Amino acid sequence: MKTLNSFFTIIFLAILGIFFISSLATAQKSKDLLTVIEVANISAFYDNVMLAEKDTAKGAEGDLNFAKKTGEMILMLKVTSLEDFNKMKNNKDYVHTKIEGIGDEAYTAPKGSLQPHIIFLRKGNKAVFLSTFLEADTNQPIITISQMSGLASVVAQRL
Repeated sequence: MKTLNSFFTIIFLAILGIFFISSLATAQKSKDLLTVIEVANISAFYDNVMLAEKDTAKGAEGDLNFAKKTGEMILMLKVTSLEDFNKMKNNKDYVHTKIEGIGDEAYTAPKGSLQPHIIFLRKGNKAVFLSTFLEADTNQPIITISQMSGLASVVAQRL
């Protein structure tokens, strides 16, 4: 009986280890998709960008979150599932335009009165969601959609 319990304990620990290693690999993978320097240079904030910790109260809900050094959030990157990518893509009330030349598929969002400030893309079986934040006083994107396209291109090359 001790041998059987030991066997199940070893199996349980092995499975737990696999999940832990898998989550570390995903975290490492998202960190490899975009750097602070790339966000700073492409967004023209230069030396005023830092990584921000995940904090839902501040809107920093991505796998990677970028902020100005004052703490103001500017960009969120989230690795997403193909299922979620397809839900967004097929929502005609959400998609603003299709973007050519980024990954296998890329789209801007949202459709409607707000300026597009989201790009979601797919390359192979991997998908990513990039969102900039809106200026509080003007409701305009902090990072332009053109700059977002540049960031999305960098990400797509690394998927």
